[in-house]
Amino acid sequence: MTDMKELSGGERSFTQVSLLLALGSRTESPFRIVDEFDVFMDSQNRSMTVELLVEAAKKNCNKQFIFVTPNDLSMLRPDPVVKIQKLAPPRYRAASAGAHDVDMDGVA
Repeated sequence: MTDMKELSGGERSFTQVSLLLALGSRTESPFRIVDEFDVFMDSQNRSMTVELLVEAAKKNCNKQFIFVTPNDLSMLRPDPVVKIQKLAPPRYRAASAGAHDVDMDGVA
């Protein structure tokens, strides 16, 4: 296959992560940040990709890796070098003058 447009969203995401891992091994930078790398992946490919990223991070302990995802990471086993920081859902400010904050569920 030579045309990236023929790949599914998940296949493209996996290809991009693979490219980033390959390029990252050749670049000197104290940190790597990957944002929403898994949003188009199915659960099996997500698990495999997360494992690859975590293993790459462990092999490069002199660098900091930051993976941002809106998805669940409960498939990761506890590890002393892996820190998962889960943020609270965002709160939105309604547009009207006397508005109050509304969370993602629409509850004030």
